Amino acid sequence: MHEDSMTPTGEEQETLLSGLKIWAKIGVQLGESVKRLEQAQDNWIKMQYNTPVDYQSIASGTYTTANGLFLSLGQPDQGTYWEVHTVVVGGTDFGVSAAGTAGLYVSGYPGVSGLNLARDYAGSLPNTATYGTRVLLVNDSETLWLKIFNGTNGQQYVANACMTVYKVRTASNVVVDS
Repeated sequence: MHEDSMTPTGEEQETLLSGLKIWAKIGVQLGESVKRLEQAQDNWIKMQYNTPVDYQSIASGTYTTANGLFLSLGQPDQGTYWEVHTVVVGGTDFGVSAAGTAGLYVSGYPGVSGLNLARDYAGSLPNTATYGTRVLLVNDSETLWLKIFNGTNGQQYVANACMTVYKVRTASNVVVDS
């Protein structure tokens, strides 16, 4: 700058403009980096929300001749459904004899049985059943449960089910934004 004025010289103006251009370029690059980071975080959140989860449910109870035995394997949380892959039912272990048979039901009314609600039947115990993709589905308003028939009075029966939990919106190809 000239001593007698506040006006920068040509060389000083170039230096000032060059410095401003560098800061502007850094600002643009920083803004782009923040946008990429936000997009990566949004994608991660969507993936976490939309990824199915494996789940296992266990139930046990003692058979009484007077009342029979119902084993509830639960129901999906609201907004989700289950795709059941395996169900195992019997005594307390594979080597434990367990008299009787078992019916597997999916129903909005747990404890209500009938062939209209039946999904599978075990003619002897212990029994392991496996199901393919989209074969045994349980919606959020339904319960998966077993009924033991002709069991031994006072004997403990155990059941477990392995399933995948899906979000209904995701299964309908609705990508959920965070």
